[in-house]
Amino acid sequence: MSSQTHSHTGTASPITGNLRLPHFSFAWRFHLSRHARIAAAICMCFVIAFCAVWTYGNLRLLSYQIGDQRLRVGASDVQLEQSINQAVAGYKLQITNHEGSTKSYSLADTGLTLDEKATVKSLRHGPKLNPLVWWKPIPAQLVLKVDQTKLANFIADKATVITAEPTNASIKISNGKVTITKEKQGTEYGLSDAANTLQKHIGTLDKQALAMVEIPANPAITDADTAAAAAKIKSITKEKITIKIGNKTVTPTSKDISKWLGVKTDTKTNKINVVVSTGAINNYFTNLAYANSQVHRDKVIVTLANGLTSVASDGEDGMYVTNQAPAEYAVKKNLQNGKNFAVKLDANLIPYNTVTAADWPKWIEVNVTTQREYVYQNGKTIRTFLITSGKPSTPSPIGTFYIWEKVQLQTMIGADYVQPDVPWISYFDHRGDAIHGNYWRPPSVFGNVATSHGCVGMTVSDALWVYNWAPIGTPVVIHF
Repeated sequence: MSSQTHSHTGTASPITGNLRLPHFSFAWRFHLSRHARIAAAICMCFVIAFCAVWTYGNLRLLSYQIGDQRLRVGASDVQLEQSINQAVAGYKLQITNHEGSTKSYSLADTGLTLDEKATVKSLRHGPKLNPLVWWKPIPAQLVLKVDQTKLANFIADKATVITAEPTNASIKISNGKVTITKEKQGTEYGLSDAANTLQKHIGTLDKQALAMVEIPANPAITDADTAAAAAKIKSITKEKITIKIGNKTVTPTSKDISKWLGVKTDTKTNKINVVVSTGAINNYFTNLAYANSQVHRDKVIVTLANGLTSVASDGEDGMYVTNQAPAEYAVKKNLQNGKNFAVKLDANLIPYNTVTAADWPKWIEVNVTTQREYVYQNGKTIRTFLITSGKPSTPSPIGTFYIWEKVQLQTMIGADYVQPDVPWISYFDHRGDAIHGNYWRPPSVFGNVATSHGCVGMTVSDALWVYNWAPIGTPVVIHF
């Protein structure tokens, strides 16, 4: 048997022979030099050291800056509150005015007070790490309670020097016409955005003085405020208001509605409010009721000497508008809601009465219901007057009377009154009741309101006419 030597080229068989894998070492892969390996090791040590210091600093040495004090983040809430209160107690706000003079103020002066519990809570919810600059403390931002009124007063008194007064914009309504006066800006020395500036400055207990600078002095009431009020007025005057009086419908015009409106400035907020005038609405409805009312006139029948009768005055039914007060209230309540609405006035028919009188050449009729006085001559009405008769507690006497005494001027005295210088008196009964001039009542009562102690009061000029026209003996018929 002979031996044979086999040489193999190419890849070894995956089944027979020994498999040897190549050795890939770190040095083989990167071929780092000795110096490079040393540098890499140093860098690795530096990174490890930095991470250790950074971690330790953020976890153990991180602190809050509270005024001049530093307190570890890990301090208790009680320790934080104590430190905050101590820092605030010694703090003074400094403000330098335009002349270079600096003044100091306590926190209480400003209207700002510390809320220590809310401040601690805010800190606890704030950042707990300070990457890269862990040795720098975290500034504490105080949570402050604000007395807005006191803060505003402090800014006005201590942090503002007016050099040119601003002029407020204004708006007014006169006879239905809206007039607007433009605002005018002034100048002052103060703090820009003063309220926020003070709160941020004090919130960090910043001891650096705040310097007042020249800034515009804005008016409290601006053109925008008057524009908004004018728009509100315009909107209200465009509303359609329907007033029903019986079968009649009245629609106030925009000018009518504008006369019911006014403007009022809230001195605390400087806000312009559009208001509704109760008096103006009452005047409108009173005039409307008057225009749609008719005073009833009684029918007067005169008995002649021969026993026959004659009509001295034809009767006329009256129309009286009522329910005025509820309608006025509804208008005032609904006027500013921006919607159309309707109100109703009741119109009631009052039938006339019949009065019988003798066929006197001259006589006077007094109707205490309608507050009217009629003067007859030769069977015809020649004058009509508005009067004020006896009030319900002291009514005028009802019946037929005769003028028995006339006095030009006299002081009239009763159980609870003394009225000097009463003019043109025509007494018609013996208990002291008379037709006379009344100068102490306003013109509006005549024909509308009974106000006397039983007399028939007239305007002075009307009483003079009756005094001159009616001789002693003239009959006076008074009825409801």
